[in-house]
Formats: sequence, C-alpha cells, structure tokens
Amino acid sequence: MSKTVITAEPGMPQIIMTREFGAPLDLVFRAYTEPELLTRWLGPRDLVLTVERYDIRDGGRWRYVHTDQAGHDYGFHGVFHGDPSPEAIVQTFEFEGAPGHVKLDSTTLEQRDGATLVRTVSAFTSVADRDAMVASGMERGVRDSAERLDELLATLQNPATAARPVGPDDVPGRRPEELSRLDVLIGRWEMETTFEAGYFGPGSPAITSRGGRTDFEWLEGGFFLIQHFVADHPAAPSGIAIIGVGPVPGTFTQRYYDSRGVARTYQMSLDDRVWKLWREAPGFCQRYTGLVSDDGSTIAGAWEASADGREWKHDFDLTYIKAETS
Repeated sequence: MSKTVITAEPGMPQIIMTREFGAPLDLVFRAYTEPELLTRWLGPRDLVLTVERYDIRDGGRWRYVHTDQAGHDYGFHGVFHGDPSPEAIVQTFEFEGAPGHVKLDSTTLEQRDGATLVRTVSAFTSVADRDAMVASGMERGVRDSAERLDELLATLQNPATAARPVGPDDVPGRRPEELSRLDVLIGRWEMETTFEAGYFGPGSPAITSRGGRTDFEWLEGGFFLIQHFVADHPAAPSGIAIIGVGPVPGTFTQRYYDSRGVARTYQMSLDDRVWKLWREAPGFCQRYTGLVSDDGSTIAGAWEASADGREWKHDFDLTYIKAETS
C-alpha cells in the first residue's frame, strides 16, 4: 500500500500532499467528483459525511457536513474554479467554525502504469493559517481519507469484496444489513411541533402542539419501512413515506407523499442515534436533524430550509415521543 506524503515547509503558506492509488485515473477522478462516492471516503473514519451540495463546474458551489458520534456537526463549503478535470480540480475550502480563513486546493491526477498519482497543493493566505490547520489535526483526516479511498477503489474494482452490492443491482431476496438500524423507529409516535409566529401567514400566532402521530412498520418481507403520519394542525399535511436502502452503503432513500399532492425524495441516514433527512431542490432545500434519546423514547429535532443550499434558516421544531402501548 502506498503511503501518504505530507509536506509543510517552515515559512511557506502551503501544504503539499501526494499519494499513489492502485486504480485507473478515470476511477479516481470519479471518487473525487461524484458525491455518492465522496461520502464513502472523505474525512476521518469516526465521522459521518453528508454532502448537501456539490455543483461540479466552474463557479459551482459545494457544501458538506461532518457529524461526530455525539451528534455535533462541522460544516465546510467552497467554490470550484474552472471546470474540474484530471488536470486540475481547483476549489476554495472554508471551515464554517472559523469563517474568513479560506484556502485554495489544487488537485492533479497523473496516470502511472495502471495506478494514479494524486497531488494536492493547499495554498493559505498566511503561514499562521497554515500552521493552525496543521495543529487542528489535519494530518489524521488526510491519512484516514487516503486509506479509506484506497479501500473504496479496491471495492469498486472488485465488487465481490463489498459488504453488499450497491444501488439497483442488489441481489434479490437478500435483506441489506443496514436496514436493521431503522428498527429504532418501529412503532407509534406522537408528534410535537413548534411553529414560530407568522409561520402560517401574517399575524398567525406561535404554536406548540402535540397531537399528530406517526406510525412506522415494516412492509412484508422487511425490505421497506412504511411511515404513515397524521398532522393535528389543519394547515399541516398528512401523508405516507416509503424508506429503503439508498444508493450509497449506510444511507437510505425516503419517498414522501402528502395530502397536498406533494411528492418528494429525501436522502436519509441514521447513525449513532442521529437521524438526518435532506434534499436539494432549486429554490427550496431542506434538512432535518433529530437525536434519538438513550432509551429510544424520544427523537428531538428541527427542520431547516434554504434557498441556495448554503444559507440555512430554522423552519420548525419537530419532536417524536414514543406512544405507550398496552
């Protein structure tokens, strides 16, 4: 296995990272530019990556979030400069926890007898910013990412080594193991919603109501989770959702239909008690984050909305309370 080489020379506001991967250039380029593959390797092993936007073109914006085991989110965003190609993937990078400290990453891919050499140069606005990045634990993330990418490329070249087939080619009759994560949702839940003043129109009061309900149950065979929800507020919709395995291992897809005639598709994850739903649509992006209590009796969370996938605002609070069963 190739080793990752990280060079940060004293007094120079840059970091250079190189590594050779045992895979053809076109496959490595896909791993760098396809969001569904990016989520499978980018970042430390103990963090979950959610790609919220990845507009891979000149001037296109990107944003992703890393979530740790305690449910804390760490957002990053940037802009692509030039149309990405193996000759150059150039993008800005900014950690939202330290706004204003932007670096420019330039990545090149070079074919070498069936392998691919990847070289990334990160340019900082100052040596102090470069040193702060090194002190933040960047090296662990870089080395973990490279090792995970090596593993992913091996899987993509030899699908038989994967934990399960990916996407629509899953083997019929074999229930994917990740579906068992959804068992925590099974049963009836009461819904408690809080809407701010003006949510339902000018002059409407702030409302906190508890009376709606959601039921989760497995469709016969156990491959799809069915969610029925009934709202108690006349302006809120009732409906149904169907949840199954998503295109990326460890994720799910939710097909949503409601009483207004609205049909939407959400991506979903449920890891370490953190339940997430998200979708990107022109002019109206959404995401929900809920935390499952230790005893599994509540899921406390909130929906957010965005017009551009970058600037988010609180939409409404939504908490699920497990109903008592006789």
